Amino acid sequence: MPRSPPTRRSTLYTLYFMEEVSARLGWAWEPREVTPGRRPGMEIAGIDQRLIGWQSTRRQQIADAMPVLVADYEETHGTWGGWARRFPP
Repeated sequence: MPRSPPTRRSTLYTLYFMEEVSARLGWAWEPREVTPGRRPGMEIAGIDQRLIGWQSTRRQQIADAMPVLVADYEETHGTWGGWARRFPP
């Protein structure tokens, strides 16, 4: 049997997880825009956005670290290329 692409497996896992949480705990889900213009992520309905913002600092930490990482990469490799093209400075 051929393996499904990782994206499909990830999506199926997420759907299964959401169904289990809903069935066991009775929680509902709602879409939340994480990155403007991209597909929204799902979150548990009714969670105060201030609490989410307080807990969700990883994205900002990455954004803050990127200029330093890019400068180090360019100093070492002399170019902003390869895998790094996916993450423009």
